[in-house]
Amino acid sequence: MGKILGIIGGLGPLATADFYKHIVGKTEAGCDQEHIETLIYSNCRIPKRVEYILGESDENPSPVLCETAKVLEKAGAEVLAMPCITAHFFYDDIKKSVGIEVINAIEVTSRLLRDRDISCVGILATKGTLRGGFLQKALSEFDISCVAPDDEYQEILDEIIFKKIKKGISVCPNDIKDIEENLTAQGAQRIIIACTDVSTIGLDKEFPNIYTDMMSLLEDECIRICKD
Repeated sequence: MGKILGIIGGLGPLATADFYKHIVGKTEAGCDQEHIETLIYSNCRIPKRVEYILGESDENPSPVLCETAKVLEKAGAEVLAMPCITAHFFYDDIKKSVGIEVINAIEVTSRLLRDRDISCVGILATKGTLRGGFLQKALSEFDISCVAPDDEYQEILDEIIFKKIKKGISVCPNDIKDIEENLTAQGAQRIIIACTDVSTIGLDKEFPNIYTDMMSLLEDECIRICKD
C-alpha cells in the first residue's frame, strides 16, 4: 500500500490546484484506483507570508500552518507536502507540530542541483523568500551559491506575481525574459523557480535547459514516496 499524501494548500489556491493536477498527470496509473490517495486542505485563512517575513505584518502564519498540518495528519495523511516555497520559512515549526514526514522542497532541489554539478543558481522568488534567507542558506549547505534579480527586476517580478498571477491575469514566458537575462549575466548556470505562482507559467517546460522548477521536483518526490 502507498502512503496517503496530505497537501498544505491555499498558498495560493491556484498554485495548490496546479500542484495536485500535475501530481495526477505525472502518476503512472491505469485506473482511478492506482492514483495516490490524497487529502488537500486549501486553507485560505493562513496569514500573508511575505508581509510577515518582511516585518510589515505582526500576524504570524506559523500557528495556522501548523494547525493545517495537524488537521491533515488527524484526517489520515501519512506524509505532507507544501506547495509554497515562501512558507518553507516556517518549515521547522510545521515539522515539529506533527508526527509524520513533511517533505522539504528546498532540500529536494538542493540535492538534485548538487548531483548535476550546478554551483551557482539564479532565484525567481518573492521578495519575502529572498529576504528570509532560508533558501540561500539551504543551498549554501550543498555548496551552491545564489544570485537574485537586481532591484528593478525584482520589482517587476513581484508585480507579475502579486498583480497578475494572483489576480488570474495571464502571464507568458516572454514576460520573464529580461529577468532571466539579468540572472544569467550575474553568472547563474540554472534559474530555479522558487515561487509556486511563477510555476504556473510553465517556464521549465518552455525552456528546460534554463529553468528548474522546485514545485515540479516536489511533485516528483511526492509520487516517489507515496506511490505503491
